Amino acid sequence: MTADVPVTTVTEVKRRLDGSAQRFTCELVSRTPRLLVALYRFEDARGPVDSYGLFWPRRPYLCYAMQPQRGGPAVFRFDVLRDTRVASTLSGTVEVSYTDLLLDLWVKAGVPRWEDEDELRAAIDAGRLSPADIAHIARARATLEAGYARIIAEVRQEVWRLGRAT
Repeated sequence: MTADVPVTTVTEVKRRLDGSAQRFTCELVSRTPRLLVALYRFEDARGPVDSYGLFWPRRPYLCYAMQPQRGGPAVFRFDVLRDTRVASTLSGTVEVSYTDLLLDLWVKAGVPRWEDEDELRAAIDAGRLSPADIAHIARARATLEAGYARIIAEVRQEVWRLGRAT
């Protein structure tokens, strides 16, 4: 007989520019000072999906590697963000929080596509983003455009190393 091992949870807190926040309860897969990996399961048109969120406190983006449980190609989404923080809570869980800067890069079948550029333009026009935020977004965009394939290879390797598939 084996004892159940408690699963440590991660609360992902996505802060929006308007001050609101979304919270997602995830499973902790791995945590180091440089990287937190969390698993969030959801249903979509392909059925159940395992979404591995990779959060680097020092990078201007996160990556979700979404793998359908019934097979099929993984889809990758990068969210441009700032202020990523990973902390342990008093209740023994882990919290990862960040401010979403609207712009997302989706990569399906190796083909990149930017999303939410209209929202980003509206936020800039409305003055909801500081000049520092705008420069941060431009740097993140350039980094992802030049390196998304390399980063996806890094993500695949990390998830595989943890005994998970992508």
